[in-house]
Amino acid sequence: MQIIRMPTVVRVGSSPIQGIGVFAEKPFQAGETILTLDDSRSVDEAHPLGADDDPRHCDYLEAGKVILMRSPERHINHSCDPNTYVRTIGGQRIVLARREIQSEEEITYDYCINSSGDTVRNCDCGRGVAGA
Repeated sequence: MQIIRMPTVVRVGSSPIQGIGVFAEKPFQAGETILTLDDSRSVDEAHPLGADDDPRHCDYLEAGKVILMRSPERHINHSCDPNTYVRTIGGQRIVLARREIQSEEEITYDYCINSSGDTVRNCDCGRGVAGA
């Protein structure tokens, strides 16, 4: 699989939502690609997490596939009213703008959007409880 990396259009910085976040370096229109996710680091029996790997940065995909997210995507925070969503296009997961995003706005997505519905997590975005 060929990984297509996008030009740097986001930055990682201090977030009012939680700890570290990802911020737009330019405005985005609805439907515009923000990032291509790097799914190259599978986590499985043959490739377990290392001592320095944080299991909170794992993304649980279909068919039991687990990916250790890379920077910057590992720092995208949750929102119950996110400004992006993830879509698979040509075998690659792409972060797309759900609506217009202003320069310097924090990039967010709903952690539970693809959940089976049994995931409830404390939400720091100030808009509700994810998965409730």
